[in-house]
Amino acid sequence: MAKPTSIRAPRAAEKPKVPKTKTAVSLTDEAIKRLGAACVAHGLDQSDIVEWLIQENLSGYVIQVRGPGIPIGKRAGQPILPASVIAEESASEAGHVNPSVMRNL
Repeated sequence: MAKPTSIRAPRAAEKPKVPKTKTAVSLTDEAIKRLGAACVAHGLDQSDIVEWLIQENLSGYVIQVRGPGIPIGKRAGQPILPASVIAEESASEAGHVNPSVMRNL
């Protein structure tokens, strides 16, 4: 007698893992308490709550590059930088640093 074949329930497709970047922020004690309360109330971790807050409240800020970047000043393993930043990098290597440009990086 042949064994009956068992029917397996289909698995839900796994969500693709989105790469994340580790960062640090400084928050007031009150903000930390609220963040902790939101984490407990919703069963999420701090990263998920902060990610949601950014997605909901900063959606008007977009970064858009049209077309491929140009390889001006590209060094192996470094991102393509705008010419103004490259000029400032050259000046900083020579000992001249423009603090306003460094703040904007």
